[in-house]
Amino acid sequence: MFVKGFGEHIIDILTVNPELSGIASASSILDVSNYTFQALTFGKDAEGFKHHAHTIHSESDGVYNNGKLHIVVYNNTSPSSYHSSATKAYFSSTYNSDPNYPHYYDTRLERASTVTNVSSAGEVGHYLNPAAVSSTSGLWNVVGGFPPSTVTEYVMYNPTGGLVTSGSMKSGFFNEHSLMNPSGYLTFAQISASSASSVKSTINGWASGALVTASGIDTNAQIQICVTLHTSDLASLAAFGGLNHIGVWCLDIREMLASGNVPPYTWNAKNDNRKYKLVAKKTFWDDLLYHEDFGTNPGFDEYLVNADTSISPVNEGPEYIFDIKFT
Repeated sequence: MFVKGFGEHIIDILTVNPELSGIASASSILDVSNYTFQALTFGKDAEGFKHHAHTIHSESDGVYNNGKLHIVVYNNTSPSSYHSSATKAYFSSTYNSDPNYPHYYDTRLERASTVTNVSSAGEVGHYLNPAAVSSTSGLWNVVGGFPPSTVTEYVMYNPTGGLVTSGSMKSGFFNEHSLMNPSGYLTFAQISASSASSVKSTINGWASGALVTASGIDTNAQIQICVTLHTSDLASLAAFGGLNHIGVWCLDIREMLASGNVPPYTWNAKNDNRKYKLVAKKTFWDDLLYHEDFGTNPGFDEYLVNADTSISPVNEGPEYIFDIKFT
């Protein structure tokens, strides 16, 4: 659904002064690229940010859980998969696992605090990405939600501490390709809608980030937003409690101009000084990343981390497509 921020964004577009085109230092404010969709974010229930793989089991000299992704599995069915629903059921007496229903006045994905068990990491209402920068990358395995650009280890235990399985995770795709900033904003691929339509099924197409595609927009006023979650990014989000929200963001032009931040607004994954405004969100009652053991190897390892061909042999993960109609 569209939220109030989209209406505010439309007003900003309609009221920007066209006379700025004659002022060299301000003409770039009129650039169309400032007013397009700019980022996606991913979220879940607020209390989930203190459960699942966010749980701290050990700490030594600032290193949490021995630097590994530590996962306790509470499901008996497919025990080498991670079912967020089983964790929610196990802690149901103290853990309200319902995600926020979407509301027109929402300015973030979850209205309640999404602070993790490492409170110094802050919170923004959705999954953070501390692995994007070296100063906080050591927190990713408890803060979530996306792996760094290096190979990392995971270990899965049952509730009594017995080892279920362990292994290595590929580098996080979003961080390897500098597509997501530390606050968890995934940038849109910088290609045209017409180009996107022809390459959206290739690894270098929409798989490189979120995409906006359009077909006959002049006649049916409809576009699509497409995004793929890859291998280790997908596995990591599943371990941290899954996916219930996807948010769509534009640049908050008004706030940036008021603070003296003038265009051009270039993308910098490690030091992104752009401000964003939530314009739309999609909320799902169930975890979109539910999975079970598949094939001859454990589910977490094969089905999510190694991208078994039953998911998508090209994009290495599920594709999410959102149709937006303006009529």
